[in-house]
Amino acid sequence: MELTKFREQVAVEHELDTDNTTVNSLGFSADEEHLLINGLNADAALETVYNMLGINKGYAKKFPVRLMLPHIEYRARQIERDVSMVSLYGTLVGFSPGVQFNPLLHGDILDAVEQVVGEDAKIEDVSYSLTKSSFMVTNGVYTEPKVGDITKAGIMVRNSILGIQQPEFSLVAKRLVCTNGMVRAETITRVTSGDRWRVPELIETLWNQSQTCWINSRVQIH
Repeated sequence: MELTKFREQVAVEHELDTDNTTVNSLGFSADEEHLLINGLNADAALETVYNMLGINKGYAKKFPVRLMLPHIEYRARQIERDVSMVSLYGTLVGFSPGVQFNPLLHGDILDAVEQVVGEDAKIEDVSYSLTKSSFMVTNGVYTEPKVGDITKAGIMVRNSILGIQQPEFSLVAKRLVCTNGMVRAETITRVTSGDRWRVPELIETLWNQSQTCWINSRVQIH
């Protein structure tokens, strides 16, 4: 995917509305099919609701939402700190921990990518949602740092524009491990930082490493 195309996909983050508030009203819609938080439909926000309240997502998914309401109410009463309630086009999409909604936006990261890599950067392995996202930045080219080691290196980015996961940047090598075209990804190094001012420096360091031939060959094609 081209960098400009991915920018269009993540542009929705600029439409987010935030309100510093606490959970003070829990209930259901008239048909009892939708959880309401502070009067807003919370279906799209359940993952971040459970994360905020410390409820195991795997456990919660086994039961209808209305059976989880007593657990949600109990946990919500224990929370006395403010959170940022985040909505998109009038629908609640999640809660961001802390009173200030100040996540690292994908746009901030893509600005740094364009600054370091240029407009020819390729975006691969995209998994995008408002809750958690990941994507890989490469130049789209396989190299052969050692004979028989067909490798494409790049930077894997993991982020949450709701702020529920600390931004993570990894140097990743995608190696061809079989003549049928199977590729295995290996993480070489990983750093985390939510400081938007450090992002260009981190991306530049990892990108320069990805473009060298020092990545040791660990597999043989068979």
